[in-house]
Amino acid sequence: MQMPFLTEKQFIIALQPVRQRISQMLKDQTQAARVAHLTKIEESLLEHKRLHSEVFTWCGFQFYQKHVSRKTHHVPPKGSMDYFSPSEFPRDLLKCAYASNVESNIFTERNSSYLLNTTHIRENICAHVDVLDQHRGSKASTMAIILRKARVNLKDEKLLMRLAYKAWVASEDREVDQIFLISINPDFVGPFSLEKLDSFFVSQNVTSQIRERMETMNAEKIHSLSTSEPVAPVPQDITPITSSQSVLNLPRISGKQMESLMHANITHVNSPLVQTDFAWSAEQKKHIDLRLAGEPFIDRVNLAQFLLNFRFPRHYIDFETASIDISPWQCKPFEAMPFQFSMHVQDDAKSTVRHHSYLHLDSRNDPISDPRLQLVKFLVDSCGSSGHTGGVIAHHASFERRILQALEAHMLAIGEKSLSDSLRSIRERIIDLEDVFKQFYIDPRFLGSTSLKKIQPIVVPMRSYGDLQGCVSDGQKASEIYALWVSQPLPAFRVRRLRNALLEYCRLDTQVMVDIVEFLENVVRTK
Repeated sequence: MQMPFLTEKQFIIALQPVRQRISQMLKDQTQAARVAHLTKIEESLLEHKRLHSEVFTWCGFQFYQKHVSRKTHHVPPKGSMDYFSPSEFPRDLLKCAYASNVESNIFTERNSSYLLNTTHIRENICAHVDVLDQHRGSKASTMAIILRKARVNLKDEKLLMRLAYKAWVASEDREVDQIFLISINPDFVGPFSLEKLDSFFVSQNVTSQIRERMETMNAEKIHSLSTSEPVAPVPQDITPITSSQSVLNLPRISGKQMESLMHANITHVNSPLVQTDFAWSAEQKKHIDLRLAGEPFIDRVNLAQFLLNFRFPRHYIDFETASIDISPWQCKPFEAMPFQFSMHVQDDAKSTVRHHSYLHLDSRNDPISDPRLQLVKFLVDSCGSSGHTGGVIAHHASFERRILQALEAHMLAIGEKSLSDSLRSIRERIIDLEDVFKQFYIDPRFLGSTSLKKIQPIVVPMRSYGDLQGCVSDGQKASEIYALWVSQPLPAFRVRRLRNALLEYCRLDTQVMVDIVEFLENVVRTK
């Protein structure tokens, strides 16, 4: 029903491309209409994330009330989703969240003992608690934290300390006698409905683990709020992480390496200490040498051999997926659901490249039906008679292989064996274009990355994701936009804009791959 759950910090980072695009376009007053459109999309995403938080908490609360709470009766607040038919999910569920007055962060009747989405303050420290079950006639309360995660590791010390922090703050004005962690059942299979709520969540009593850690909260608070001078001096030379000479851009740099570098006040690869005092992997050492030389590394012999695997007819492919927890589809929580693909097909070296694309919508421009069968049929038809021959090219191909393998299994499960066989043929012929930039063509201007977004501006600058006319500039944004679209009906003019933006973004991904392969073939021919 909604976009994949992100922390507030991750969500802000995910929105940076849109904000940067807005800032750039503000410099050109003729772009005012596009700026307004992008701003409206960003506001919709923020509202959607906030609204989903309320809906998800409500679902978790109902599970808590039925399976965890010791109470046997409760009058639902006005506007509760109890009054809506599960068969009408998800849109009436969203209406319910609005009807429940989401602006006030407490959902409770005067005579109810349940508090939801409460904020607590202890000694100027703030914490948010999902559910507080107040025991009538007592100062004691049971606390429940609801996580949008399908796999929870109770050996994760950071998670336990986060829960202990919430309990410690909440216990300022009440005794917290029990603490429960409610998370998503990773084995649940959708579509979600309120009738399936019993199997959607799982609960764990974490009281003993949290109490142990609450005892350290006072010491932790004193340390965190300390205003004493640091023992080590603050480094004076701070390099931007985008600098081509920054050590922070070296590939696969570990946290331990980064900590050692920062303590030694080493920020650039041209520092003499980088060459003498640190143990680097062979890959990192190669990148350091390349940055010092300022020239790309090109292994033409092995690159030429690798490109022979790109047999004609060539199929350049890219999928976009949405990972949704409360899903209207028959899938597990957060399972990557492919809703779109782009494919460029080149029959031979002299032929014109053809483009095929698919974005799942029904006859009403509604994406809520299961996209997999129609997407697979269109994918197989797009490959045509050449579908079982030639090379299939993807960038970071492990993702495409994983999606195709899941689609194969689903096609078998619904009795479409021929489609499953066709998908297996495509998957077994996939070649990863990213391997070129890990082994045979390494440019220091890539800043240690092999991402298509880092490679494209250097290798094929005539293409640019920044030139897209819509609101989609990366895969994460495409996923968020589609999830928003699934969860709520949109007016026709926005449907057209979003559809065009999604199609253009995905098309550009495969077009860039076509251009990169052409560039690499020219590199091989040029001695």
